[in-house]
Amino acid sequence: MFALLSFLWQGGSDLNTLGDAGSVQALNFVNQLVNQDKSAPKSVLQWTWDDIAAQFVNGKCAMMINGPWVYGAVSAAKFKWDVAPLPTGPGGQGSPLGGEAWVIGKSSKHADEVWKLIDWLSNNDNSFKPIMSGLQSFIVRKDQQGLPGSDWSPIVPVVSKQVQVARSRAKYGDKYNQISAAAQAMEQSVLTGGASAQDAAKQAGETIKPLLPAGS
Repeated sequence: MFALLSFLWQGGSDLNTLGDAGSVQALNFVNQLVNQDKSAPKSVLQWTWDDIAAQFVNGKCAMMINGPWVYGAVSAAKFKWDVAPLPTGPGGQGSPLGGEAWVIGKSSKHADEVWKLIDWLSNNDNSFKPIMSGLQSFIVRKDQQGLPGSDWSPIVPVVSKQVQVARSRAKYGDKYNQISAAAQAMEQSVLTGGASAQDAAKQAGETIKPLLPAGS
């Protein structure tokens, strides 16, 4: 799902327009990589993010789309490697942002205290250095660009530029897990030959659109 969203956005599509030309183009592109020109092996259908990193580090694949969570593993590679931004498509560039967020549960009995904690953590004076050094995180806030310790890796500048075109998935609402499952099923059906890109996108759109927030 994480990688699929990038392809959808590059094609000028999104989850609320599944079935349009951009979404069909994105699915056909992924299908081409796996089933037509064999750029990606068929076994990729069962790979996790860590599996992809392991294949790359072991010299079994030349390129991969992945995230900062595999930086440690990739750093152990016995060859020189580098990073590059995702290509620009008709819809521009796009990369999913996030995975984690600070929230306050609506039924919390300590909302004020939690807010104080979030406010403290989000202050760069309190949390920036530990987050950068301990969690191998990349800059996602404009007010953190150029702070001491932000360039902890030579790939940070490239990743930081990609963050500028990154898009939050929060807009998809609280039914994101269901939405994600339907989108993954759509992609899987195309890659396994169960449906054409057009049919899969149309069917997924019918499932996903009612799950999106009103006005999406």
